[in-house]
Amino acid sequence: MGSKVRLAFLWHMHQPLYREPDTGEFLLPWVRLHATRAYYDMAWMLERHPSIRCTVNFTPVLMEQLEAYARGEARDRFLDVSRKRARDLLPEERQAVLRSFFMVDWETAVKPMPRYWDLLQKRGHDVRYLDLARVAKEFSHNEIADLQVLFNLAWFGFGAIEDDDGLRALVKKGRAYTEGDLRYILEVQHRIVGEGAPSPAWRCRRGSPGRRTRAGTSARRSHRTRATSAGPRPACGRLKGPSRRRRSRSSPARVCAGPLPTRVCCCTRSRPRPSGSARSTARGA
Repeated sequence: MGSKVRLAFLWHMHQPLYREPDTGEFLLPWVRLHATRAYYDMAWMLERHPSIRCTVNFTPVLMEQLEAYARGEARDRFLDVSRKRARDLLPEERQAVLRSFFMVDWETAVKPMPRYWDLLQKRGHDVRYLDLARVAKEFSHNEIADLQVLFNLAWFGFGAIEDDDGLRALVKKGRAYTEGDLRYILEVQHRIVGEGAPSPAWRCRRGSPGRRTRAGTSARRSHRTRATSAGPRPACGRLKGPSRRRRSRSSPARVCAGPLPTRVCCCTRSRPRPSGSARSTARGA
């Protein structure tokens, strides 16, 4: 047999800053939508496979945006038009729904839902060559309402669907959605994002696989290790020697999942110190 390979899994989670400086509005919804899909799904899988050891790194800009959504302070254009009743949407908002609410993988998320696929065929595949003002007039209020639900529903990953009976019922329903259905989806979405902030839904294990706790880290709130149980330092070993000094608030936080018992820590990189002439210049300033 060949020699064993020491392999480390490092998952780096990042989203750019989508907030518009002048208005505070988030221009794109990917922080909110990935929280209900990729981030939740990975935590869901790790929880069911406790022997897997990995390190997950969250960038501060992602965590700050998740926290803003969790507090109810963040809003994006996709969320704004999702919250409005279809009959109350302005013409340009109806066009925005038709332009943007198919922005999900068509093969894995749209085709499996017959109603969603039919609406895509009616709209057309390439918006660059469509007169959306004309196309929007051909869509009824009920079709727009279904599209509002289906887009947000399609962005839930397999973990969220498995965990929530209501979501599974809405997937099975498939069409003719009500305003109550849409409210329910947005409430579940907000709950998942809230559970995920500041460490997107990562359930941390301690002791045996049958005993788990939720714990999180925040690069904004903590400069010390947060562990789910007493014992050795986290596997990352970031808190030795000089790294005890106060850490940069803009540094990334990590959830270190392994070796068991799992540790949750704020592993951060201190701001680089100037060297040579740069230090002299800084002192002179």
